[in-house]
Amino acid sequence: MNGKWLLFVLTLVFCSLPVTLLAQQWEKLPGPDAANIHVNGMMNAASGAVLAYQGFGGILKSTDDGASWEYLLRDSETVSSSRLILRDGTLYFPTEQGVLSSTDEGATWQLIEMPSDYRLLDISPKHQFLILSKGKLFYNSTMFEGWFEITQEGLPKLPPNPSGVGDDQNHWFIDAGTQGLYRYTLGDQKWTRILAGYGGDPYPTLLYRDTDVLFYCKENENFVSTDGGDTWESCLYLHSSVSGMNRAPDQSLLTWNSNNIYHSTDNGRSWDNLKAPVESGINAVVKSTEGSLLLASLPDIHRSTDMGEHWELQRCGLLMAGRYVRMDATPGQHLFCGLSERQLISTDYGDSWRTPELGEVPYLIEPYFYSRDGAMYGYTRAYGLNASIRSTDGGISWSLTGFVPSPVYLLQFTATSLAETDNGLFLFSANGEVYHSTDQSQSWEYVSTVAEDKYSGTELVPMGLHESNTLLCAFSSNGVFRSTDHAVTWQDITPEQTVQWPGYYRLMEGRNGAVLLQCNRTLYCSTDQGDSWHVVLEGGSKNLGEFLLDAHRNVYEYRPSRNTENELGLLRTKDGFYWAQAELPELPVAPDEVLGLTFDDQNRLYLRTAFDGIYRMSDALTDAAPTATLPQHATIDALSPQPASVHSSAISVHFSLPAHSEVTVELFDLLGRKQRSTVSAEYAAGTHVTRLPVRGLTPGVYMVRLTTGTTSTSQTLLVQQ
Repeated sequence: MNGKWLLFVLTLVFCSLPVTLLAQQWEKLPGPDAANIHVNGMMNAASGAVLAYQGFGGILKSTDDGASWEYLLRDSETVSSSRLILRDGTLYFPTEQGVLSSTDEGATWQLIEMPSDYRLLDISPKHQFLILSKGKLFYNSTMFEGWFEITQEGLPKLPPNPSGVGDDQNHWFIDAGTQGLYRYTLGDQKWTRILAGYGGDPYPTLLYRDTDVLFYCKENENFVSTDGGDTWESCLYLHSSVSGMNRAPDQSLLTWNSNNIYHSTDNGRSWDNLKAPVESGINAVVKSTEGSLLLASLPDIHRSTDMGEHWELQRCGLLMAGRYVRMDATPGQHLFCGLSERQLISTDYGDSWRTPELGEVPYLIEPYFYSRDGAMYGYTRAYGLNASIRSTDGGISWSLTGFVPSPVYLLQFTATSLAETDNGLFLFSANGEVYHSTDQSQSWEYVSTVAEDKYSGTELVPMGLHESNTLLCAFSSNGVFRSTDHAVTWQDITPEQTVQWPGYYRLMEGRNGAVLLQCNRTLYCSTDQGDSWHVVLEGGSKNLGEFLLDAHRNVYEYRPSRNTENELGLLRTKDGFYWAQAELPELPVAPDEVLGLTFDDQNRLYLRTAFDGIYRMSDALTDAAPTATLPQHATIDALSPQPASVHSSAISVHFSLPAHSEVTVELFDLLGRKQRSTVSAEYAAGTHVTRLPVRGLTPGVYMVRLTTGTTSTSQTLLVQQ
């Protein structure tokens, strides 16, 4: 009897569990071991921690000599000159909205409002700001009572991105490039040149102040001053300009350029050249309180405990944090991540990661072309030539196959330059030349030039249809072309409604041979290999987003601009003609942190995020056809803006159709006189938006009429002054 009661109680408990336990959820993947945090600079905090910042708005902190990092700030709205400044324990970080400040090493932040279009040059030891705004120099009082313009008398025309520093003696210093270094003393009302410039083309310069020491690097030589710029001493001559400098906790100095590190224990008068773990690409170097050197080079962080004699790559624990470029599901059903400087692969759906075996291949660039036999193709520079590379195991290992004809103008040997039919591979150069290979990219033969009589833009997208030997090619400036004879001749099949210039074109192949063509804000579909096109999706006032295919060749559109709250703007279609919102679980991150989407062969969706790694959906998206209730008659759903202004150039007309129809939109005044109209166009069943010009209308009430082949409907539009 007790057993029956126990079973009854357990049944009640199980049935009362929340439904969300059984619903789809997002799983956080561990990510690869590589740091990939794209650090732009590092510095020492007062507590002994090391702080790092990223060009796109991330600030990180490490308390264990760089072994692990945590985010203190994730803000993608930074200014182009973004850098982290530490003054007496207060952190300052410039963003588009203003300067963020923190007095507790990033635990909390306050926003300091700044003038529009500002560029922060420096913050003095007295916490005074020096900024450049609309070509003028300003500083603020220590009490932030307002901004005061600094005269530019005696100061030459500044370079586009000048550098400046301030000291504790009411001095500001401005680097004027080839014109030299200038000093301004508050109250003097003029600038004085204190160090001559250099001749020839502008070189990168560095202006750095630390306590009572002022450093200035021009061309390849460093100068140091300990008396506020009155006298200077040459202290270091390099083969290239230095790009950064840091004061270590032990008061020694570190400076670096792209491929060298220098260390000084006498305030910069003499320097030792330290060994670097990379040949080029050094972004920042810092010395921790423990005496270790930390070096940031995209996308890694290295550590040395013996002043550069030996280095080890740090396993930072951030695990795919940062803005890596792309992730794909390869033909080998592996996940392949293309980073800025490295590629990583997972053979267990993202549960673990490793670096591909490159062998004689120098390095990889992404993205990659996936052929019909499951091979992957890429492009690299090897032995000073453009080399093609190939992988037959889903990207785990790579080998050199041959060399691309020279000269061939390629931006990348990628999915945007390769196409395939049953007759082999076709390589498209940026100027429209087409080369053919029948031996898996070992050799190439010139075939033809697409749009030979037109200028061909660098945005080129070729595609070979899977169900035939038809080749399609879209150029950003010329339109869409088709070849049915293995690229020997080409036919212009650009839809008549598209704008020829400027144009952004992209091709995709959906189910049953349907071809989708994206042109700026419009998506077209063709079921006859380009003989005819139909409008199936419009982006309104903004361009359409990114497109991707799932394991069943359903087409998805992801438009970040449509993200609201915790939802993704993700539309799905089977045939290209009807689109519906995809049902997804609540996002694990803010929508603006989602960088892209990927499907695996089980039709599970992956999120690539800006700061929080990779997430995987727990279950597959179903392959059910999208369903929605269509209207019985054509309807105008909304007019935007409503009311319109006499200064408006156009309004958006949102409408729904029960079936494929030819649509015309017209504008009439109250006397029935036609004032404006759109060009008749065909639309599929579903919801759409079109633009109706209204510029030049007088204030009043108008009627917007939508007409199809069988019906018409109207809605009132109010135009105000």
